[in-house]
Amino acid sequence: MAHILVVDDEPTIRFVICEVLQDGGFETFSAGSGSEALELLEKEQEVDAIVIDLRLRDMTGKDVLKQVRGNPRWKLTPVVLMTGAVYSEDAFPPQEAYQALFAKPFRLVELRQKLQTLLEGGGVKPA
Repeated sequence: MAHILVVDDEPTIRFVICEVLQDGGFETFSAGSGSEALELLEKEQEVDAIVIDLRLRDMTGKDVLKQVRGNPRWKLTPVVLMTGAVYSEDAFPPQEAYQALFAKPFRLVELRQKLQTLLEGGGVKPA
């Protein structure tokens, strides 16, 4: 069973995403902030993919992703970004740093399918 970390500062969104992923056979855990996500990543032994909202209260999803990619342990972990806001192009991380971007609102089943596809493909290929 794949383990997915869901990072969003909106509790209802975190809950619904986790429920849909669990219905699809994923094991989930969640964080309400970027700093909480990074703390969880340090503690967790198994994380197969990460879903990150770009707009968090304590730091941006871009900052979380940068720290994830800077850690050899998580460098090849698939990352899916979500956003409900319109950003300038410089607000997005480089496209090679993440595997998918979903604009809110989106169909949760599509997120689940994307994660299944990414995990079946073996994650992120080294550059």
